Amino acid sequence: MGTKCTRHFLGWDQPALLNASQWILETYQTQARELDLSSVYLVVPGKRAARVLLGTLVDLCDQQRVVMVPPVILTPLEIPSAILSVPGAHASKLTCKLAWIQALQACPVSVIEDLIPESPDADRWDQWIGIGSWVAKLASELCDAGLRMNQVTPDRVPDLEESEIARWSSLGQVQQNYEHILSALGVVDDRLVAMDQAHRTDPFSGPDHHLILIGMPQLGSIARQSIELAGCDVDSLVYAPEHLADRFDEFGCVRTDQWSQTPINIQENRIQFQHDTASMCEHALTELASRANPIDTSSCVIGLADETLLGPL
Repeated sequence: MGTKCTRHFLGWDQPALLNASQWILETYQTQARELDLSSVYLVVPGKRAARVLLGTLVDLCDQQRVVMVPPVILTPLEIPSAILSVPGAHASKLTCKLAWIQALQACPVSVIEDLIPESPDADRWDQWIGIGSWVAKLASELCDAGLRMNQVTPDRVPDLEESEIARWSSLGQVQQNYEHILSALGVVDDRLVAMDQAHRTDPFSGPDHHLILIGMPQLGSIARQSIELAGCDVDSLVYAPEHLADRFDEFGCVRTDQWSQTPINIQENRIQFQHDTASMCEHALTELASRANPIDTSSCVIGLADETLLGPL
């Protein structure tokens, strides 16, 4: 199968998700005033964007008296398990969370102390939950890169420090425990299985899928492999004018090397100086409040050159 991705440059003259919703409505609305998105996967950067996008689509359809059949909305991490055939019963999020905790508790104290300074007492569930959540997040990030924890080795990661080798080995043991626990329950972690599916070399024989990527800053390697393996038909909505097309890759994701070398054209009269942190933050909020049109928080970004400003702001 061959993947075809068509990029659509929507500009940045209005809020991004409103722009995307209008494009979807114009592209998929039928003459019978129906918007059937049941066969389309919409992919957005995160869960909040998914909620805002769906709400915007509903509002537009209501205003124009269009009947909408809602789509499936995914985040990039959910792409592989959605479009590849993942066999077995999928473990719920709660099951996975509890399995990570059990996997940690099944390890010798020496393994836990490779990860954290001191192993919690058996009855300190608050601490076990915190450690389990941390390990689960780490495993998720690695999965997006196509790796299990025991695959983080010097031959795969050349700049891996000597002090980190034992930690990753212990994390690999925890992940093995985790998968064994799920297997004993008769369920699988769909993301891990999808990762294995994405690495296969035999032809994919699943159903055709149509994806719409919406404002994707980046796509992990496993998501890309899954899309290419499944031969998906892809539309990518890019929040930029078309003359900046060379700053985005074939999937419409940001090419950081292009943006990092681009000078920022800011007029000098737009630069304001303040004498302390509090005044700086107050001026920023006053500037937003003074605008004639209310600012939609879903389409407003405040950039901080110094992360220490985050708390006061």
